[in-house]
Amino acid sequence: MEKGEREIPVKVLEKLADLYKMKIDEIIHFEEGKKAPKEVQIEDKELVEQVKTNTGTGT
Repeated sequence: MEKGEREIPVKVLEKLADLYKMKIDEIIHFEEGKKAPKEVQIEDKELVEQVKTNTGTGT
């Protein structure tokens, strides 16, 4: 994994992020002096509600 010779499963990324108190994006884009992409804010309320409904996190 360290040499980039094989893919890292999502479950492993989740465990590493938890262990190092980092976001998965920070691990994926970790390079000296390089920052992870900025978090995206969804401004469309209808779209946000649709995503909540589709993912089962709506109230």
